[in-house]
Amino acid sequence: MAEGEGGSAPLQLIDSRGEFSSRLEEFTAALGGPDQADETLLIVSALGVKGSGKSSLLNDVFGTSFGVGKTFNASKGTKGIWIQASANSNKPLAVMDTQGSDGRGADMEKVNRIATFTLCFSDVLVFSLWYADIGRYEAAGYGLVRTVFQEYLKLFGEERRRTMLMFVVHDHDDGTSIESVKQILETDLKSLWQQAMKPAGSESLQMGDLFDLEFVSLPHPRHRQTEYEKKIGELRSRFCDESSPSYVLKDMFTKMVPINALHTYPAVTWRDLARGVEVENPTRRDLVAAYRCDVAYHTQYANASKQMNKWKAEVEGGKVVRGFGAQASQLIESRIDEYENATSMHANSQARAKKGGELNTFLKSSITSLFQKQMQLLQTLSLIQFKDLLLNSVVTGGGRNSTGSKEVVLDSFSKKAEECSVAALHLSFHSYKETLKDTLTSYAQQFEDSPTVQLSAMQRYERRAQRPIRRQPNANIGLNLTGALRPRGFGNFQLVTGYSDGPLVMNFSVCNDADAAEQEGQGSVPLFRLQPTLHYDLDL
Repeated sequence: MAEGEGGSAPLQLIDSRGEFSSRLEEFTAALGGPDQADETLLIVSALGVKGSGKSSLLNDVFGTSFGVGKTFNASKGTKGIWIQASANSNKPLAVMDTQGSDGRGADMEKVNRIATFTLCFSDVLVFSLWYADIGRYEAAGYGLVRTVFQEYLKLFGEERRRTMLMFVVHDHDDGTSIESVKQILETDLKSLWQQAMKPAGSESLQMGDLFDLEFVSLPHPRHRQTEYEKKIGELRSRFCDESSPSYVLKDMFTKMVPINALHTYPAVTWRDLARGVEVENPTRRDLVAAYRCDVAYHTQYANASKQMNKWKAEVEGGKVVRGFGAQASQLIESRIDEYENATSMHANSQARAKKGGELNTFLKSSITSLFQKQMQLLQTLSLIQFKDLLLNSVVTGGGRNSTGSKEVVLDSFSKKAEECSVAALHLSFHSYKETLKDTLTSYAQQFEDSPTVQLSAMQRYERRAQRPIRRQPNANIGLNLTGALRPRGFGNFQLVTGYSDGPLVMNFSVCNDADAAEQEGQGSVPLFRLQPTLHYDLDL
């Protein structure tokens, strides 16, 4: 079997000498494009003894092209670990075909290491065996199953992470039911679980606490081809069709391996196993958790930054973000919630707490900075408004005084600043309002003392002084007394005098014109005449 190109053909991940492939990064790039780089990779691995039909089963179910050896030929068959992308799945799904055991000591050590390696990544482990070998310890590969139990307890027993073990029984042709096969295998598995060495603290764990068991039987592929193909179709649907009621690649089984991490995490894991490092090594065990938490952090960081950049552009453009406080609180809550949901599988990981803390710090510092900038912007806009009000009062010669204008400005500031307050971060505008109040008071005093204001006041007073005095309407009642003395003569002597005191007016005249008046036909002219007159004066 030749090594394939990228994800389009099988790639020998670990060769017969135990060397790790340098081409896994090419396989990863072909497996998922840039848009899928952070997606979780689904992984199915096949285990079993040599010649148990692992490669053929994977090829039929997943559309892979792993090389197939001859049954019972120990020199042939899969060597190391091969990996290939499934041709039948719409989701990123990698399939690993592993070297089977042949019962020899050195061989078993390598096979056990391979089994431990696959446990670190696989959502589902497919254990392949022949129907005729059920109950036979070596032929059925029960020793490998016990190794799987022991190593899985070390890896995931503390976290209670679940994995599916699917036992596929080949050549089940004697007419017995799958239920009878299931009962036999369950009994053997319980015995193997009891024999497995358990780490401290895991003694009370039962097999069902960590494993979901599935049992599938297949008829002979040549003698009962139609039935075989039907069973294979059903099995393919369970792995490749998410809409299938019996779909097995569930989120509860995932090991949360991002496609991007595939070319680094397996290499580190295999290196530690080859060096004899304990598989419960925290560095190895937490590598995927650290990577996944980092991916989740950067995803939420990017989403939050996108929104904050929009707000920043508004603020830098001289605008206050409407409803900023409520929006910012909702942004913090949603980003943190989505991060925690994306990393829930690593609840006990230090990496999760660390990246979560970094995300929280970023959100708080960024929102605090935006809040402060908006408070400063509101202070600036409020001072401009205050200046306009004061200048308007000078121009119009009236309007509000500085105290009234200050109250108007502070009230407007409070209403707008209230919308910016972020309750979740205890960000309040009150200290900024006090600072603004002091600034307005200081400016008002400087404004009153400015030459411009004083000159304007003088000009206003001068204009008032130049206005004509408006008379008030007046009404008076008065007495007018007129007296006249007219002796004989022709008017060559005349005397006129008068006296006035408020509404009282007196006039007296002397004229010797009686003879002239009589000659003019005025009749007899008396020597003295006194005539009173009442008058009414209106002054509008």
